Amino acid sequence: MTKAEKLNKIIEIAEEGGWVPKVQWKWSPEIYQSAIFFSHDFLKAYFGEEDVGTTSGEIVTEGVEDLAEELGLGNISVEGRWQYHARNLVLSEDRIEYLWENR
Repeated sequence: MTKAEKLNKIIEIAEEGGWVPKVQWKWSPEIYQSAIFFSHDFLKAYFGEEDVGTTSGEIVTEGVEDLAEELGLGNISVEGRWQYHARNLVLSEDRIEYLWENR
């Protein structure tokens, strides 16, 4: 699958999640990826807003605060799924591939 095809599918998934583009885009990865990939609305629609727990940069479970307390773990942080992926997306060398592989 080409990058353009993947990008179109990524956008379709975000639209199904409730994302509404503010302008009519011409889907060109080179021109538009930073405009949509760093949009909080886009990322929330694509990844979802539910809370997840992370440790060592990996998602470990939902509802992790109770589990962490039970196990006496202090190094688990809780954040929205979209926030976790937004942080990693910024560091990714290939943002289309990151989104494609982490849905």
